[in-house]
Amino acid sequence: MGTKELSASFLDIRDRRDEKRRHIDYDLKPALVTLEKNRSTMDDGLRIIQKKNEINNSEELYNQLEEDLKYVIDELTPYLREIKATSVSPYITHLYNRTYSEVWLDDDGIIRGNAKITHLT
Repeated sequence: MGTKELSASFLDIRDRRDEKRRHIDYDLKPALVTLEKNRSTMDDGLRIIQKKNEINNSEELYNQLEEDLKYVIDELTPYLREIKATSVSPYITHLYNRTYSEVWLDDDGIIRGNAKITHLT
């Protein structure tokens, strides 16, 4: 995978991972708590089992996204170090005309980035 693809993959996977975590923690788990509080019938018990399965499946997907992100980070970090990418001089990937993404290493060596930034001229 080339550097441009790695950069785009980093931003895409990071955003999907963060959204999956948010969905698990703020949508699915509270819904499970509500189902458990209001449990009164056998159907409610089945809904609880379904919600737990949904949470488990989402956790598995989250873990897969974590692994994918780790791979991309391991591949992209040496290049960003080599070109000394910082927030002041990031690695820029042009996506469409004036829209692009930026990635860089922060002071702790962690990849940071912004996706689809449009600069007005």
